[in-house]
Amino acid sequence: MSVVKLNLIKIKGPRNLLDAVVKKAAENADFAAENAADVVRTTAGCVTVNETDPYASALASLTALAESVQVPLDGKGVAPTGEYEDLAPKIQEERERCSVLEKKCSDLEGRIKDDEKILEQLNHMIGANIPLDAMFSLEYFRFRFGRMPYENYMALDKYSAEKDNYFFFVSSSDKQEVFGMYIVPTSHAPMVDALFKTMHFERIEISNRAQGTPAEAFEKISEDLSNSKKEYEEALAEKKKYSDDIRDELNGWYTALCAYERSFKVKRTALLTPDGFILCGYAEKKKSEKVAKDLCAVPGVTVSVEEPDPEQPVLPPTKLKNPWFFRPFEEYVRMYGMPSYNELDPTPLVALSYMLFFGIMFGDVGQGAVIILAGMVLWFAKKMFIGRILTRVGIMSVAFGFVYGSVFGYEDILPFGFKVNEGPNINITLFAAVFVGVVMISVSIFMNILNGIRQKDLAKALFSNNSVASLVFYWAVLLLVLGVLNFVSVGIPVMILVAVIIVCLALIMMRVPLGALIKRRKKLVPTTWIDYLLESFFDLFETILSFVTNTISYIRLGAFALNHVGMMSVIFLLSETTSGQNPVIVVIGNLFVIGFEGMIVCIQALRLEFYEIFGRFYDGRGREFITD
Repeated sequence: MSVVKLNLIKIKGPRNLLDAVVKKAAENADFAAENAADVVRTTAGCVTVNETDPYASALASLTALAESVQVPLDGKGVAPTGEYEDLAPKIQEERERCSVLEKKCSDLEGRIKDDEKILEQLNHMIGANIPLDAMFSLEYFRFRFGRMPYENYMALDKYSAEKDNYFFFVSSSDKQEVFGMYIVPTSHAPMVDALFKTMHFERIEISNRAQGTPAEAFEKISEDLSNSKKEYEEALAEKKKYSDDIRDELNGWYTALCAYERSFKVKRTALLTPDGFILCGYAEKKKSEKVAKDLCAVPGVTVSVEEPDPEQPVLPPTKLKNPWFFRPFEEYVRMYGMPSYNELDPTPLVALSYMLFFGIMFGDVGQGAVIILAGMVLWFAKKMFIGRILTRVGIMSVAFGFVYGSVFGYEDILPFGFKVNEGPNINITLFAAVFVGVVMISVSIFMNILNGIRQKDLAKALFSNNSVASLVFYWAVLLLVLGVLNFVSVGIPVMILVAVIIVCLALIMMRVPLGALIKRRKKLVPTTWIDYLLESFFDLFETILSFVTNTISYIRLGAFALNHVGMMSVIFLLSETTSGQNPVIVVIGNLFVIGFEGMIVCIQALRLEFYEIFGRFYDGRGREFITD
């Protein structure tokens, strides 16, 4: 339940062995390459590997080929023997072969669309028993075919001043538009064309492929369309067979190219020294000796294993290790940012608190069971990480459902339960929510103290806004308020609590000079004392305000618990009929509450994690341990 400890592995050898070492390192799934320039103390006379990626073009070409033939590349294929120089021409050859098949399918698809368009046009003039070429090649007349809105056609004669200069024939019509044609003398064509344009007449050009009368052309084009569709189906079948035949080969090539690409990425991290090279990387502490032994298999190189230098400018990458029950919540941590190598892994806290928040806000035995089933479906069927989270929060929803005595909103099925919306229970629920907030804020501050100790930053642990001084201040204020309001008997004099509060505030305000004293720096403040004190005063005010607002923010836990009961009451009220409750409305209402309110509760719980908890101790500026 923490960040995995890593060891730094350094490989040194002559330049002529670099490619062999890089290949070994890239094949090792436990080795994460690191830029040698970031971990080697002395880089004088060293240069980085400055080469362009020789495999990017082939990999892009292979990916495009796989997309064209709809072959998923999973990287699990059997890589072919041979070198990259043998592989690239094969990929290009298949690209060209695939292009021929694609062009054939594309041409046939275009021909089919063209035929369908011509048939649609001819269908509206099928009754005209005149050869099409005769219609459109008149010497003294102009023939126009097209369509216009039905309303405009009805008003054509009424508003036309040129009605004696043309003849309009309707070929087909419906309530929306009219298809037809008009004949006009050549001398009057410009005026009549302008008239029909104002009537939104849309001319339709008939393809030259349509020959003979409309009926004859329709029959011929229909036959062409049938033949084209048959050829298209044959072309698709040919392409499908090609895809099936080349599937394994493409995946094998992809596996080989990915291996080449990984090797190149590892090579880019190396440093070239005057007499050889230095390659660095990280491995889990318990696996580092095995990894080093594997890399030593290349004769002529030396491999050393050591702990990461805390003074190096770049921290090691972060690898998380959590029990299977907590593991899905690592995705929430990644959303915010990976923890640094010297930072606590917040995953266990996120898992426990997130489930707790959800259960408090959405406690119902029946609805929780539905959420568990939904989560299982999303995980097993869709492999969505949120499915595994839903199964866990669903369990907590069921648990709190027993606490509340609620089953699908009914609170009279179970003979027990704490009814949150009854009398004094409302106040108890809200106060309990605030108490949960107090505990979570205290835990968050404690986590920050531990981070300060891990990072060897005593000022952060003792005097920062979330430090020992802050924790003492927070609880002193709580005890003072509870004692003054006679909620509990504190047993500590008020003046002592006030003195503790003042001392803690002074320590927080002076955290920068105190930190400088701990680190034995001569300059105690970065600016003048007046500027520092003014800045610290407003910062201190913001800190105090954040304690108040963060604590009150947790009231939402109780508020949503009350809201859940209220929403179910509305569902039951809507389902009431003269003969009792309508089961359909009850079922639909439950589904609505599970979907809508469940989503809101998930968001609110995540908000508490990111803003109220993470904001107090977590930086999330690390980078993930990746071996690929």
